[in-house]
Amino acid sequence: MNKSGNNLRQIAKEIKERNRYILQPQAKNFQEWILQHEINTKQGFPWTLSGHEYQKEILAALNSEFPRIVVEKAAQVGISTLFLLESFYLAEKYSAKSLYYFPTDNDIADFSLDRADTMIEATAHLQRIASGINNVHLKHIAGGSIYFRGLWSKRKVKSVDGDILYLDELDEAKGENVEFSRDRLLHSSLGYQRSLSQPSVPDFGIDIEFKKGTQEYYFLKCPHCGHYQCLELELEADRFPRNFKKIPKKWLGGKFPRNQKYYRGCLKCGAILDMSKGEMVASFPSRNIRSFHLSQLYSQIQQKGQAVEDRIMEQLLAARSSFAIARAVISIIGNPYIDSNLQPLNNTVLDRVCGEYGLAGKGSWCFMGVDQGDTLTITIGEGQYHKLRTIYLEETQDWKKLYKFMDQYDIDHCIIDALPNKSDAKRLAAAFPGRVTIQYFTENFKMDDEPFIDDNQQIEIPTIKVNRDETLDEMVYMIKEGNLLLPRKEIPVVEDCRRHLKNLYKIKDDTTGRVSYKKKIENHFGMALNSMRLAMIHAPVSSYVGIAPVGGRLR
Repeated sequence: MNKSGNNLRQIAKEIKERNRYILQPQAKNFQEWILQHEINTKQGFPWTLSGHEYQKEILAALNSEFPRIVVEKAAQVGISTLFLLESFYLAEKYSAKSLYYFPTDNDIADFSLDRADTMIEATAHLQRIASGINNVHLKHIAGGSIYFRGLWSKRKVKSVDGDILYLDELDEAKGENVEFSRDRLLHSSLGYQRSLSQPSVPDFGIDIEFKKGTQEYYFLKCPHCGHYQCLELELEADRFPRNFKKIPKKWLGGKFPRNQKYYRGCLKCGAILDMSKGEMVASFPSRNIRSFHLSQLYSQIQQKGQAVEDRIMEQLLAARSSFAIARAVISIIGNPYIDSNLQPLNNTVLDRVCGEYGLAGKGSWCFMGVDQGDTLTITIGEGQYHKLRTIYLEETQDWKKLYKFMDQYDIDHCIIDALPNKSDAKRLAAAFPGRVTIQYFTENFKMDDEPFIDDNQQIEIPTIKVNRDETLDEMVYMIKEGNLLLPRKEIPVVEDCRRHLKNLYKIKDDTTGRVSYKKKIENHFGMALNSMRLAMIHAPVSSYVGIAPVGGRLR
């Protein structure tokens, strides 16, 4: 056959293939769409519920397009894949615009390339509808689109609106920007929200959202005695699942391989449990947020010939240090966890230092600490001899308030972070010579960050360099000793402050072995209180050199 004949045959084949989809009836729901279009998660791997039966009720919620779904999960349980597929489906069905957020730009770039592009390349139908723009941060799908963004920059969060919001790895995201991301749905007739994450500490991030919802856990019914049980709710020492039992010798070589040690059995009669035959049970079925808990304890994936049960128990038994135990509980069980030694400020400690007084509208001879980022977090306290009583707290974006508070509260000394808005911080210091110091953390300090001389006022800007972890340890000790007090806890901003203080917990760097307070987490009031404490302890002598200060006074 000649060349033109080959071309005609190829064209006919493409038309036939295209018509195969055009002539199909529209899928009734999300799951039918996946199966009808033979969606592959990667080349040669079609999506299937088999082996992931714990996703069954989540899939049903997506089929019904439930407006708000939350998943508190262990590592690698397949939910990110499911939600990404939903974003393709809704783009085709409604020409919808999805906003898929990860904590940082690097995280989302990896996800977009490794997951989204792989699915498109592996699936004929997705290739067909992925037309137009298709890059790391934006993909046009049918009449809709999917934006991939990091949550670290407020500017990027606010730069686009959408119909569906996906918040992946929520606990690692910048807290204040999460709320801004939700505002991007305000003009949409859909307004669907999906949150998913491994938890971190109790009552934070995904754990808070999970507890607001239906709180659905995967329960298994014993095939022998009918007893219902949930593996991650039956734990010894917070991490050892009681359903993981040692295999009786009489079963080895028959029901189980001779080298296998553990199996998953009924708590009541010991019968073997089938991980594929469970169902989600809701603690609060009438709530308008569907929240699900997923655990690796239901995994059916074999690795290197090792039984799932043996692999999981080996990891749990090997976890001995506080950090290793926390990692195991979070990544395998899917529960939040914190050792009391690693989270020094809990509700019991904070209840002791919350007084019966409210916020004050003015003060005398006070100290101010300011943590700056996209938002200014301000704390003001009065006291002496290393004992401070916090009288005012606020989060704002208005720098003018700092100037106002310097006089309103008769601030003796203020310490404010130098970064990220160094020029604004230096202008504040120049306006109140000797009363404002800009703060650098030692690991971030560079020689070119030396203080400058303001030519108009001839004022040298005072600076202080501190070790972040050491000074936070000192503040924690001060709170535990009852020497740093807070207003009554019923005040909303004090509730925020307490939440931030509980987020002052320590983690271990796997590479360096260094133990330090976790960064990139919502702990701004804790940082501001520490700066307020340092302002009292390290009030410098004024460096004013001869001209009357503007807006301040000599000390």
